[in-house]
Amino acid sequence: MFGSFKIGSILGITIRVHVLLVVLLALFAFGGSRSTAEVISLALLFPILLLHELGHCLVARKFGLGVLDITLWPLGGMARMTNMPESGRVEGWVAVAGPAVNFVLAALIIPVWMLALMMDERSDLTSILWYALWINIVLGVFNLIPAFPTDGGRILRAIFSRSVDWERATERAVFVGRIFAVLIGVVGLALGNWVAPLLAGWLWWMGALELAQVRDRHRVREQEVPEPQANAFSHAPFDGDFPLRAKRRFTDEDIERLERHRGRLRPFGDGP
Repeated sequence: MFGSFKIGSILGITIRVHVLLVVLLALFAFGGSRSTAEVISLALLFPILLLHELGHCLVARKFGLGVLDITLWPLGGMARMTNMPESGRVEGWVAVAGPAVNFVLAALIIPVWMLALMMDERSDLTSILWYALWINIVLGVFNLIPAFPTDGGRILRAIFSRSVDWERATERAVFVGRIFAVLIGVVGLALGNWVAPLLAGWLWWMGALELAQVRDRHRVREQEVPEPQANAFSHAPFDGDFPLRAKRRFTDEDIERLERHRGRLRPFGDGP
């Protein structure tokens, strides 16, 4: 992604951060009077997003997929992979891994937060644990919304792909995603949230981009498949359980060369 820079790597996966995210976090942290708990809680957003994306990447590796990098940016995180097969099973497992990480983290934080709450409900530790719990729950739930191309949208495409081809499944998932994008934008404006319309526009644009890529890929594949040619030696469309492959037609020179050794072939060849 343009405007991002590398900050390190984990398990051989390059980790990048977008400049805009750093700017926004700096404005939030130093733009007003913030408590120590609020600043620390905001800083926790980095590792939580990173663990979410690592969940996707590790499951993808289990299926033999290569991972290029992870980029953290204002709208969350994005893991880039070398290829994603058109398999509902693979995409479904890879997509659900991210929210699953958030829910596991939330489950681990709850008992610690309750213990800190009993000890001192007004301590900074209690506030930090509450923010961490809230961040994980929100990330997990939001990513399961079927607003393609979120994780929920990809899970929805995986479900659709069980009954239709990949291109049609993508079209359906994008259509549902656009409905949710409009709802997010309208509700956000009604509540005075200026981030929601930006998020809605991003969901709409990314869904359209994904659909265009799938269509282009399928169009190229269709162009690469050769048209079946007439076979002079068999009129049957199938040979056993498999269609006959197109065979090269014999030229007059080929037939003349064969006739010198095998006798007259013209009645059975390509000529009159």
